[in-house]
Amino acid sequence: MILCPKMHIPRTSMQNQKITGALVAIAAAVSFMFAPLAQAEDSLAEVRATIEKALTPIIPSDDGIGEVKKTGMAGIYEVELKGSGQTVYFSADGKYMLAGSLYQLTSDRLVNLTEQKKNKQRKQLLADVQGISYPAVGEQKAEIKVFTDITCPYCRKLHAEIPALNKAGVKVTYLAFPRAGIGSRAYTDLVSIYCAKDPQQAMNKAKKQQSFKRDLTCDDQPVDAHYSLVQKLGVTGTPAIAMADGTLIPGYRPAAAILAQMGL
Repeated sequence: MILCPKMHIPRTSMQNQKITGALVAIAAAVSFMFAPLAQAEDSLAEVRATIEKALTPIIPSDDGIGEVKKTGMAGIYEVELKGSGQTVYFSADGKYMLAGSLYQLTSDRLVNLTEQKKNKQRKQLLADVQGISYPAVGEQKAEIKVFTDITCPYCRKLHAEIPALNKAGVKVTYLAFPRAGIGSRAYTDLVSIYCAKDPQQAMNKAKKQQSFKRDLTCDDQPVDAHYSLVQKLGVTGTPAIAMADGTLIPGYRPAAAILAQMGL
């Protein structure tokens, strides 16, 4: 079972310095390791064929690779894995793979290129996804989509912040993430909520740990579809807040912090 995330603990400046130093060292090591491979750039078609050949004995054919792109680092290619939607990095000869974030070091900061791509993917995947919505009061200025589980205490805490978000012009849409999995009690309860005559009222009762009508089903329930998005989006717990630009915020945040991040 995936647990509710712990509350965010800010890093100290000393911790941030250590992390920055480590990332710079890693970037230098990676550049050195792949330097011989960067002498001659292969065509994307050749690189793709080489990587596919290397992966075929390791992963199922249905989970093959998607898009292959050059990165800003010579000799290293960005590869999307179809099954998980994960972005990884390969050498042109297919012998080396890096799993994690690729950072660009600018004159004054570190830019997480991997997360930038994930944000674009999340934005596209969530664009037309519908759920249980709490509309903005007055003019809508923004929308957030929140993966939630009615068994999660931090989700209940975030639910109490919805009126403040709505009052500030933010529409909140709930997407289902039964952390115990398909077929669990949490799953059937979430299906019942989305299939209720008044889904918002049923969700409110569940969040307040009040009784609501259970064991309801309907052909158009979205819980399965929401659950299938979880892995593609990189969601690992609840609540998980997706901003309009695809940025994913894990864990509980008070309304004031969410509004500040959106510039409202």
